[in-house]
Amino acid sequence: MHSLCRQTLLVLLLLCLVFPKMAVCAEINIRIAAPDAVLDSMRQDVTYKTSLGSEWQLAIGYSQRFAKHRTYSGLNQAHISRSWDLPGPSATLTLLAGKAVNNWSLWGGDSVVLSDFAPGINQIQYIYRNGPVTLEKVIGQLSGEDRYLLAHRLTLQAGYLTGSLGETVVCNGQFAKNLVSFMPWPYYWTQWIGLDAGFTRNNDVNAFAFVQGELATPSGISLGGEVMVDDMPHWFSQIGAQLFQVAILLHAQAPLGEGQLAMQYARVNNFTYSFQVDAGDYQHHNYILGYPLGPDVDELRLHFSFARSYLGINGTGLVIRRQGEGRMGDIWERAGYDESVKKAFLAGVVEHSQLIYATAEYSLWQGAHMQVRFGFGPVQNAKNKPGYNKVAPDGLLFINWQF
Repeated sequence: MHSLCRQTLLVLLLLCLVFPKMAVCAEINIRIAAPDAVLDSMRQDVTYKTSLGSEWQLAIGYSQRFAKHRTYSGLNQAHISRSWDLPGPSATLTLLAGKAVNNWSLWGGDSVVLSDFAPGINQIQYIYRNGPVTLEKVIGQLSGEDRYLLAHRLTLQAGYLTGSLGETVVCNGQFAKNLVSFMPWPYYWTQWIGLDAGFTRNNDVNAFAFVQGELATPSGISLGGEVMVDDMPHWFSQIGAQLFQVAILLHAQAPLGEGQLAMQYARVNNFTYSFQVDAGDYQHHNYILGYPLGPDVDELRLHFSFARSYLGINGTGLVIRRQGEGRMGDIWERAGYDESVKKAFLAGVVEHSQLIYATAEYSLWQGAHMQVRFGFGPVQNAKNKPGYNKVAPDGLLFINWQF
């Protein structure tokens, strides 16, 4: 076993021995995933989380993962956080410091903005909540030399409707290490002021803007969506409005008979997560910070949850996916504007895949549950090779133990 893995497991054991009386609750999560969705990858995570009293939270986790042309073994989470009540009827401030993963989906699912696909990032994070208003800020250090992630999001809630808008930035220290990076201050504004003043170069900053929304009703109907736009000079072509470097995700969930049907559609255009210099690519340890499959992909997911399980099986689903030849690192207009437009979505030989799967859940012992997913399906033009067809598996094992 990897030495760092042994050290992490030893720390987890010590935490279990030291904190059981202090902890209000604690949990251990074990996840093993080998989904074809991320190009023949394997991921193994072990995470320990605990609540120390009513204010402090602690999480430590180890991850080992590999996919085509990328591997990672090391700490995935190692952070501590605390919340404070502020003056006012419902105002709180939460601070987090350490290595953490970020998922900015409003409904706890996939996200084209920030997902947990990439390994944890060394960061400082704060969240201010006051009634229907939430402000989140992340200042993190990415893999590679002189690379940082800045992200902020403002969320407003009104009745059944929740809406967010925000920005994310991959930049160098010249841009990140100034005071406005830690404040709720627009990144685009800072970028353009810096460019005009000569403080910032264009290669220093790759900025994105996004909006999110969700409608969740008491009847169980939920509708949500995200739109993320890359900073680019050609938002509008000569023949009319057309946005090229964009990622979208649509989510819907509603009761159906005695069960529940969920739908998700995601599309990430080519060039969306890439920059004109590699240091600005939207990735960490070669894993995309946003939607795992992007760029140059779209995917439709349908999942039906049964009202009653059968031998533990509680749901079934269908995934239909298309993947073009576009990859992280492709540069907009490298071959000219007209050629880039042709490759904006589903470029070259397109891989088509169809996957069916089933999900199940079982109780192991008191406080411990296991979730399983297994599926398979045909793939045409696999790995974007014409005529290369195969059958691909999909598997997930997740154990959660709360004590």
